[in-house]
Parts: sequence; structure tokens; C-alpha cells
Amino acid sequence: MNRAAAIDIGTNSTRLLIGELNKTGKITPLASELQITRLGAKVDQTGRLNQASIQRTIEALAKYKSLLEQYQVREVRVVATSAARDVSNQAEFINKVKERTGLKVEIITGTEEARLSYLGVIKSLSELLATDNLVLDIGGGSTEFIFGSSQRIEDKFSLNVGAVRMTEQSKVISEREKLIKKTLLPQIRKLTGKVKALFGVGGTITTLAAIERQLVTYDPQKVHGYLLKLTTIERIFSDLAAKTIEERKEVIGLQPKRADIIVAGVQILLLIMEVLELTEIIVSEADILEGIIYDCCKGEN
Repeated sequence: MNRAAAIDIGTNSTRLLIGELNKTGKITPLASELQITRLGAKVDQTGRLNQASIQRTIEALAKYKSLLEQYQVREVRVVATSAARDVSNQAEFINKVKERTGLKVEIITGTEEARLSYLGVIKSLSELLATDNLVLDIGGGSTEFIFGSSQRIEDKFSLNVGAVRMTEQSKVISEREKLIKKTLLPQIRKLTGKVKALFGVGGTITTLAAIERQLVTYDPQKVHGYLLKLTTIERIFSDLAAKTIEERKEVIGLQPKRADIIVAGVQILLLIMEVLELTEIIVSEADILEGIIYDCCKGEN
């Protein structure tokens, strides 16, 4: 049995998974953490990571470093995604994290992010795969699309449409819809009619499952593999869009720190399902974190 850890520094959150990959190819989670760090706050306007965001992320990573030591993890991969890809102070961020925590941050491409997310999903939900699958990862700064079979990826691309990015670009739902469509439509139309099974990862999609299941305390096992119907998503969207941010914080299943960006995230999902003519999505709790652990341990089993 092999132990490894994965840390994903996203636009909205910084997450940790420590797990063991057994002989059957399943991951047993030993520790799982998530903190809302908003590394990508105002990146669109400034082209830089701001100091408060960097500090929040470093504080989260310092806590995670203690857990890594507690669980005696030697194999660790720390990746940063959309928010850190194109900023002018990328090197400053990497150096500060190294100085303060000893962790080495790897800025990965959207393509590599897509590959790892796909790996995490297909390994954990292999029994639900169809001949042609689309794994959708709606993040804070970007959305990843990975299309393929159980054996290989046929197409993968990353678009700069995410829940934080689109919330910052417009607070008006109708205006935001136009912005999302402008980026999404030219790229995703090529998949219309091809997708047999849609899988979703990321905070927007897992939150929808948590809201529908009325989870006062988040339970990954009740979210993983859950089937969300389009009509359910539309109903939740209408309900959330009609509420103020403070009212959304009271919604069961919705993490309060996600209340300001959830509507934009669900908007992105609805537009994708509309264009691809899909009426349901399978929720995956497993994503890039599990993909990293599978990747780290694949040669050891």
C-alpha cells in the first residue's frame, strides 16, 4: 500500500488530500482539508496575485505541512492552477511558499489539470463510464473539459470561465451570461451530440449535490456518484439567484464562503448543459487530488 499527498491551489480554494492507494486500485483517504483562500481575487483586473491572497494561501499550506509531517508522507505534489498561470508575480508566490513552508509549488497548464482531473474521475467512477464521457471541472478561474473513453482522452481544453472570474466581471446575471457564452460557445459546440455521460467535479457541482441532498454536514460519500437532473439544477439556480448573498449563506448545503460566487458557477454549468443538449450530470467527489495520487503511485502497485 502506497501513501501520497496532493495539494491543489485553485483560484477560490486550497485543498489537501492524503491517501493510500491499495492493490485493488482504490484510494483510502487519511486526511482531507479545504480552505477558501481566494488566491485569484482581482487577478483579472491587476494581472497580479495580491499580498492578502498570498498570505491566506501560505497560512493554509503551513497547516497542511503539519498534517504531512503527522502522517509521515514522503510523496507530495503541490499544484497551482488558473489564478497563478499568467500573473506577473508568479515567481514571488512560489518563492514565498518555499521559504515559509518548504513546499515546492508547480504551476500546471490547463491541459495537465484536465488530465489529472480526468484520471481522478474515471478511476473512482469506472462503473458509470459510457463509451464517450465528458469530465467537466468548473473552477474559480477556469473550466476544464476532458472528453474521452475509459482508455484514453480524445480531446481536452481549458477556458477562462470560472465562478470567481465571472462574478468579478459582472454582478448582473444577464450581462454575465453574455460574457460566459462569448468564451464558451465557439469551443464547446464541437462536442454537441457526442457526449454519452457527463461527469462534474469542483465546488460548484459538489455544492449543488449538497444543497439537493440537504447536507447540514458535508458528506463526500453522499455526493460522490450522485445524479443531478437538469430540472433540479435549474430550480436551485432560480432559488439562489433570487436571494441576497446573506440569504444564500443560510442555505443548507452551501458553504457560506461560496455564497457570493455560486450563482455564476451554476450559470456556467447550465449553459454548458444547454449547448451540449444534456439533461443530467454525475457528481464526482474525486478530482484532480485523486488524479495526482493515482499518478504518483501508478508505478508502485
